[in-house]
Amino acid sequence: MPWRNNTLPQRLFASTVIIAACDPAERDVASSLPPVHKDAPLDLERVPETAMVYEDEDDFAVLHDTSNLRPPEMDENAYRRLLQEPAREELRRQIPGMNTPTQADLDLLSMRWFAQGVGFVVQNHSERAFNIAAHFSSSTDSTCEFTVPWQSVGPKASAMYTAHEHKCSADRAQLTINDDYGFFVDSVVVTPSETDP
Repeated sequence: MPWRNNTLPQRLFASTVIIAACDPAERDVASSLPPVHKDAPLDLERVPETAMVYEDEDDFAVLHDTSNLRPPEMDENAYRRLLQEPAREELRRQIPGMNTPTQADLDLLSMRWFAQGVGFVVQNHSERAFNIAAHFSSSTDSTCEFTVPWQSVGPKASAMYTAHEHKCSADRAQLTINDDYGFFVDSVVVTPSETDP
């Protein structure tokens, strides 16, 4: 079978072409690197200066944390909305006529802290439904933290967020507001000294 006899010359020719096609600078860099053996331990003294060595797992985690890579001029809420925009666009393609809340809709949400007790009321004067969750905390007690789960606040409706089952006295609530499709819309802080956002 003559094709077997031609295999070695063909391989040599292909190797020559590949090596010749490489940029000379790339060949110099490749030849300066230490050989890598699959089972050999890593010799840090022989690692090129351009290679990154992680001193511990925390360094590695920080380097690869992409959860807050927003541009300096963009606030956190705008960045959260930006991250969800591809999924929102995909849903718009699937649901013709879908629209999302506007700033005017958000302006028709009002939050009022209880005159007595711990909690607040959300009133939705808009024609849209919102899903709202609240994380309570205290300015005087760092151990006082709890979350009231999502509630749907329909159009022209209201909802009450209370903390009567908790023993601590919270004086702050961070609200996360989603639209009726589950996409993030805004984040608002409510305190006893503030009646509307």
